[in-house]
Amino acid sequence: RPRRILTVDFGGGTLDLSAGLDAGSTAFLTTTLAPTVRFTTATVQPRIGFSAGTVLPDPVVIPANDSLRIYTGTFAPPSLTNNGRLFLEGNTVLTTVLTTGPGSLLRVRGTNTTSAANVTITNGFTNTDTLQFTTEGAGYSVQLNVPNGTLVNASTGTIASLAGAGGARTLAAQLDNQGTVSLPYDLTLAQASAVHLNSGTITTTGTADFALVQSGTTPSFTNTGTITLAAGRTMSVSAGLLDLSAGLLAGYTSYLTTTGAPTVRFSPSTV
Repeated sequence: RPRRILTVDFGGGTLDLSAGLDAGSTAFLTTTLAPTVRFTTATVQPRIGFSAGTVLPDPVVIPANDSLRIYTGTFAPPSLTNNGRLFLEGNTVLTTVLTTGPGSLLRVRGTNTTSAANVTITNGFTNTDTLQFTTEGAGYSVQLNVPNGTLVNASTGTIASLAGAGGARTLAAQLDNQGTVSLPYDLTLAQASAVHLNSGTITTTGTADFALVQSGTTPSFTNTGTITLAAGRTMSVSAGLLDLSAGLLAGYTSYLTTTGAPTVRFSPSTV
């Protein structure tokens, strides 16, 4: 079925969709130039893709049992609170303050409609429930970039790399994991000059591997929690400091490998 797209193309003026309904769950709402747009998730059903100049004057709240799908462009309201489901696709850039509520889902996904996902959330945020990486339809690459600050996975939070339809999964963020990282599918953690912390759990299952790619100025990964590797699977580390002197890296039939010239701290009781 061909795409159906409503494009708003003007340099000023206001598109007010805060009442009524813009229906079409398989359609698209896009803007160019610099319109002002008002909407809620209850009044707009299509995927949205806003230009960098689009003005969103109102805070956006996704209620429980509702959703928002952003497939490209820049999304910059004063704030974004997700209590429902937020789907980020394509080359979406989210520049606002993101708050995740109990029961929320943030899914970064590649699809046949939007192809690979290379999503940027400009500033660090705290995941309090579920953050997923996945694909639908084909093996597209999926990457989430958090260039500033820290992605905190709270004690109630779960970050999951799902197999979907295949493709690479990359988290380009400084990670402070206090909750659960579930890896039934491969994940690469890669952010230059990052200081990663794990006081929660990181678990690979099935045929999943976990790759830690470190670069830049004094990068490090410090574990005080538990990392469990599936049988025969690998945690690979390149460069930086890997501190396994506390916590536990479990998996008697799995492998810890290094490339480059990392500094590794561990004891027989922790690895």
